Amino acid sequence: MQWLEFKWLAYHEIHEWGFCKWCVAFAPDVVSRSAKALGILVKSAHKNWKKAKEDYKSLQTRQYHQFCSEKFFNFAKMKETWT
Repeated sequence: MQWLEFKWLAYHEIHEWGFCKWCVAFAPDVVSRSAKALGILVKSAHKNWKKAKEDYKSLQTRQYHQFCSEKFFNFAKMKETWT
């Protein structure tokens, strides 16, 4: 599996779980705007490695993930102008 195709994916070595670093960073803004609950890779750890690729692709289709991705890229652009 090519883990690098999921640029948002981070891994916690001590607890051995995966999570979406973009959603973890920006999801609190989304919760108040969206009725959809934040799930695996955001509010709870992902440990089901057999379904990993399926779960990761599913996250990418969720509206809150797309919103968080946009916020992350806007933040990154803004940071570039500061340096």
